[in-house]
Amino acid sequence: MLTFFTKLDHAIKFSWQENRLICFIIFLYIVLAMLTSTLFNFAIDLRIYHRTWWISNLLFVVPALLGASVVGIIRSRPKSWTDLLQEHYLRGSILSQRAVVALPIIALFPLLFSTFTSMKHSLFIINPFLLDPYLIFIEQYVHGGQPWALLHPFLGHHAVTFLLDIGYTAWFFVIFSVLTAVSGWIERPLLRKQYLISFALCWIMLGTVFATLFASVGPCYYGHFFPTEPNPFHPLMEYLEIASVSRPLIAPVAQEMLLTSYMDPEPGLGKGISAFPSLHVAITALNTIVAWKIARFVGIVATAYLVLIMLGSVHLGWHYAVDGYFSVVAVMVIWKASGMIVRTKAQRMPVAVWSRKLK
Repeated sequence: MLTFFTKLDHAIKFSWQENRLICFIIFLYIVLAMLTSTLFNFAIDLRIYHRTWWISNLLFVVPALLGASVVGIIRSRPKSWTDLLQEHYLRGSILSQRAVVALPIIALFPLLFSTFTSMKHSLFIINPFLLDPYLIFIEQYVHGGQPWALLHPFLGHHAVTFLLDIGYTAWFFVIFSVLTAVSGWIERPLLRKQYLISFALCWIMLGTVFATLFASVGPCYYGHFFPTEPNPFHPLMEYLEIASVSRPLIAPVAQEMLLTSYMDPEPGLGKGISAFPSLHVAITALNTIVAWKIARFVGIVATAYLVLIMLGSVHLGWHYAVDGYFSVVAVMVIWKASGMIVRTKAQRMPVAVWSRKLK
């Protein structure tokens, strides 16, 4: 019994050590968001993703942690598979380590996402949507025309649009799968910390701070929010409506849903309109950075998906191209800053030491 409590004590201390910085960042974000909501009189609901998050964890976390363990075993090139499986799975050392270090992330991130959604749903109260005409001007100046129109001869085919729509929607499954896998990544503790800090800062800095400072609605809503201005995206939205007839698209349905819920005073699952910058591109760019540090093939696949997301964000009317450009640059800055933070607060007790204390 004493051994059990000793191991439990070591596990709790290690989990806190590995996650305390990310816990502090999320806690500070929630506190500042609540102060802001009080100042501007809107609601912060920390329960938005509670049920959805735990259901998705049953679908993603356990398979992701098991998959990460399998990858770790394969990369270790064991001499005896029987002994290795008995040691790491029957005794549960690897799985227990992953579970202990991942648990705070699994518990805290629904609070982060709920706070983010609450802020996104009410950001126009803090700063009205006024930036879109300027973003259109910048796009016109940089590209010599509207990016969606320049891409349309290549992407404006129903089958291509349908594939981009599927890939763009799959983003939600991709990011949560990567997040859950990295949350239990005990083999690369410093890289794990850097990713999780960068991940949180993307939602906080890009999804809340910059989204509020540069409030914009995006091409799909331009005609609704700027009815007196010429709408250069009207042909694109007409095309998407026609394409939805032959092959049902998710983007137009989701865009209509967000517009319908725009004036609802209560925040809710998936609510909120915001274009600049693009979190779809930002998180995919972050995953791409980490993918290249795992293996070349993984990096190539992640880069291809990043290109797909950037094209889809423009072609499906969600974002201006400059939203994605800014996101990629901002993520690189966030990644470098997170790396500096992690290195200055390098862990004092390696995973190997903690592992030995569990045995």
